[in-house]
Amino acid sequence: MGKHKGDQGEYEFTRAASDELKEAERAYGVKFHVELEPTEQLGVWALCVAAVKPAGDEGLVYASSWSGTWPNSMSITYAAFLYAACHRCVRMVEAWHAAKEQESAPKA
Repeated sequence: MGKHKGDQGEYEFTRAASDELKEAERAYGVKFHVELEPTEQLGVWALCVAAVKPAGDEGLVYASSWSGTWPNSMSITYAAFLYAACHRCVRMVEAWHAAKEQESAPKA
């Protein structure tokens, strides 16, 4: 018989989501904002994960954002959905950071 994780699996997803955001904040100098709001559809929640970077005199720069609703057509738990949203947003921040570095690199 297989090992049942119970709530431990949910904790592992939420912990991994938190770790991923904190590591990206340190690596890329951004701050993540996570918002959860009910939608007009009963029982459905909208999640938005956004990364902002202070831009000196310019105010804030939105580095990336990802949003989605849960439950949705995919059969995953909320904790897995939260982790996937955070993971996707961090990958977008990595791409944004790489593009910024490429823009500021000396031209040959």
